[in-house]
Parts: sequence; structure tokens; C-alpha cells
Amino acid sequence: MVTTGCDTIFAVSQPAEMTRISATEGALFAGSACREDRIWILDFDPTDGFFYQTNENQLAISTSGKWSFHNAPIGNDGDEQGTVYPVVVLRASQQCGEALANMKPDDGGTVKFKPLPASCPASSDASNYKTVNVVNDRP
Repeated sequence: MVTTGCDTIFAVSQPAEMTRISATEGALFAGSACREDRIWILDFDPTDGFFYQTNENQLAISTSGKWSFHNAPIGNDGDEQGTVYPVVVLRASQQCGEALANMKPDDGGTVKFKPLPASCPASSDASNYKTVNVVNDRP
């Protein structure tokens, strides 16, 4: 996702890796990107292999190139203290963003899927796919 005329590097500035969180309260995710970028946050559940969509639309990016999103809840009811939750932050192409925006919820209202749509960045694409691991410290 090369954005012409923007020097802002796509980054996740918070939370820090392995931050201890309340699974119910979640965490504030924030970072930087170009105004034209499409940022999506997905919770990944390693127990079932599904990505869970956290934001229904791409995140708004300020004129100063900042974005933020409060991701809550994270994880599953009954998860033990110390459970690590991988949270994926994507800088998506238009096609990937459209695929994510068009995902349909299940009967319980949850949007979950596997694998990522083919148009989305692969985990090996470090400039467009970031993973932040957070740790369940309490319910």
C-alpha cells in the first residue's frame, strides 16, 4: 500500500507488546498512518483460527496522521488469566477494505472468518500487517 505524497509510516504505538489488560475492558489501540490509508483491527483467536472483526468500517485518520480505536472486549468468556490475545492491525488495500466491510455477521452478530480475504496483506508483509499481543490480566 504505497501512498503517494505521504511520509507517515504505518505503525502501532499502543498498546505496548504484552500489555496486561482486562479482557472485558479491552485496550486502546493507536498509531500512525497516511490519511488515505485504510486501517482495520482484527482479534485473532489461536484456539479456533478465526479472525474477529472489531471495527465495522475502516478507522478515521486525523490530519496529523494519527488513528485510535478502543478494542473491547478481547477474548472469550472464561479465558484464564495469562491468556495471550494476538490483535492484528492491517493497512488494507481498497479491495481488502471492501472485503472486510462486506463481511456478514453470524446469527449471534459476530463477524468472524478464516482465512483473511486474499486481497488482504499476509502476515509476512511487515509494512502492512502488524500484530500486538496483549495479555488477559483479569475478566
